[in-house]
Formats: sequence, C-alpha cells, structure tokens
Amino acid sequence: MTAAGQYSRRAVRRSAVALLGALVLGGCGSGAAAVASRTVSSSKTTAQTSSTATVTPVVTSPAAPAVALSADAARVEAELHGIAQRGLVLGRVDAPVTIVEYADLLCTVCAEVHDNVLPAVIAGAVRAGRASLELRPVVGSSASRALALAAYSAGVQGRGWQFVQLAFRRIGVAGSPAEPAQALAAALSLDLRRWRSDLKLGSWKTDISGALDVVRVAGFGAYPVFLVARAAVSSTTQPPPYIVVTAPSSARSLERAIAEALARRG
Repeated sequence: MTAAGQYSRRAVRRSAVALLGALVLGGCGSGAAAVASRTVSSSKTTAQTSSTATVTPVVTSPAAPAVALSADAARVEAELHGIAQRGLVLGRVDAPVTIVEYADLLCTVCAEVHDNVLPAVIAGAVRAGRASLELRPVVGSSASRALALAAYSAGVQGRGWQFVQLAFRRIGVAGSPAEPAQALAAALSLDLRRWRSDLKLGSWKTDISGALDVVRVAGFGAYPVFLVARAAVSSTTQPPPYIVVTAPSSARSLERAIAEALARRG
C-alpha cells in the first residue's frame, strides 16, 4: 500500500477514520483477538464485537544479537525470496485476505512475533497467495522513527520487508538498535545513495502520521496488532469485518484468522 507519492495526507486521514470505525478494542491491548463488524457512512459509524479469544504470549527481552549481521541478512533473504513486495506490503496484490500490522520496529514483543510467528505465516499463507501482509510502523521514539523511515526507503527498492525482518532480528538490549539503519541497509546490498535520498521523501512522514492517528484514537495498549480481513471486491462495496489479533503466540492464531476471513464474503 505504501509507496512514494501514493497518499496525500488527507487520504491517509480518511483511511484512518474509516479504519477506526471498524474496531471495537475492549481488551485488545491485553492480548485479545476480536472480530468487529464494520459499517462506515458519511455521518455515522457503528461497530459490534462478535467474538473474542485470548492469547498470552511468552516473551523475553532479547539480548544483543549473537549472530553476525551478514548471517541474519542471509536468513531474511531466504525467508522472503521470490515473494512480491510493494512498499511495505508483502504478497500478491490480488490476495483474497489482507493483514495489516501496527508495530514499533524497536518493540521487543514485536521482534519475538516477527522471529517466531510470522516466518511460518509468510512461508504458508503469504507465499501461497492466500494473504498479503502490510506493516504500518508505529513510532514511539526518535530511534524507532529512524528505522521506520529506513524501512519505507528500502521499500522503494523492493526490500522493505527484508529491512523490517532484519531490523527486528537485530534489536539489542532493552529494545535498542544493535546497528545503525545504514548498516542494515548495507547488509541487504541496497543502493545506499538512492536509499539515503529516498529517506527524505515526505510521503513517509504522512504514512507514519496516519498510523499514529489510528493508534492514538483506537488506544492500542500493546503491539503488534494485526487486522485480518477478506479483501473488498471493489471500492464501492462495504468492506468485510476485521479480525483483530494482538501479539499472537503462534502462527496458528493468524492462520485461524485467515481461514475465518476466507470463509466470509467480501
């Protein structure tokens, strides 16, 4: 979804408002998965929770990475090889299910999910074309903002998700960067001159602001948050309900949400 010049600030705000109308977030921040019915109109938005399920991830803060940066870069390259990307969207553009993730690139819980849960989802549903996966970075500090901008910039070269996965694998002690963003970009063999130039694109700031709009109003209390839904048939049809999954402890949580979304009609 995210690419240079794709969204105006007004469009991002409009998208955020529509998304907020879809969510009922009671308990979401404590690790709940909820299904919310979405009805959005020009004057009124209603939402109704139809089911909930609780997950309790076991997460420990990672120590400084013990594996060489080059080895981690090779791992994420193999994990994502051959999967289409557009900005920070991973997977086929016509995938029947969309997964939108809100996460801070320095969140240690998010790092655990990206290291232990998402690889199986990517290898299964995403690689098979059943689902696409989009990251909308949430900025909680100047360091995470720098990583978010760096990920967007890597996305211009079709390497956004390689950067995201590598950044999460390289989180240091207490959620601090283990290496500067440029070291991650170099390890992924990005064109560094182009990458540094693209860091300045104003559209990234708009995307970051749009994600923060959603987070602030929705009141997410924990990350990562995944919104899973059947893709709308067209822009004129009412979007199908979201299934909200917070900090899944296993790939099964997201696979169940994908299966439920596939069973619905868009």
